[in-house]
Amino acid sequence: MKTVVLTDGKYRSSIAAARALGRAGYRVVVTQTNDDVGGAPPVFSSVFATGLRIPGSVNDPDRLVSVLRSFERPVLFPVGAATLAAVAARRELFSEFADFIVADPDALDKLNDKKAVHDRAESLGIPVPR
Repeated sequence: MKTVVLTDGKYRSSIAAARALGRAGYRVVVTQTNDDVGGAPPVFSSVFATGLRIPGSVNDPDRLVSVLRSFERPVLFPVGAATLAAVAARRELFSEFADFIVADPDALDKLNDKKAVHDRAESLGIPVPR
């Protein structure tokens, strides 16, 4: 059974992702850093996931690497924007221990530029709100 390491258990979207992945047959391990939330997030009580606390914060990617190393080539699913940025910035490091689909930092910056995304959508004929 393939393992998915889902980060940032504090977000509601983590609950939905854990449920969907668990129902699809994946083993789901949800991580949450101690510095980012005091108590256990609700997703830790999900029947589809195992919760795992990580000491420190998301700004220390080596801690997440140590979690990834404890599984056989897991899929890394970064949920929060800060974790996504940290993984994007250290793609080579994370790719040694996990599979993931994360855009490079330049692409993430472009996707976070609302005006650029709006202008591009309009140029492609995609309806966008004013």
